[in-house]
Amino acid sequence: MAAKKTYKVVFYNQDEVFEIYAAHVFPSEMYGFIELEEILFGERSQLLVDPS
Repeated sequence: MAAKKTYKVVFYNQDEVFEIYAAHVFPSEMYGFIELEEILFGERSQLLVDPS
């Protein structure tokens, strides 16, 4: 069985450092952007995403 890869994406926004973990990372069709799929949340996550 192949091991699953997990990517750690770190970015800086308004004097804060954010870390996101995702199963897939792709270049976007828009120049300079990336797409993240299957975002992984830990028990201590402080990020809440509301798609509505």
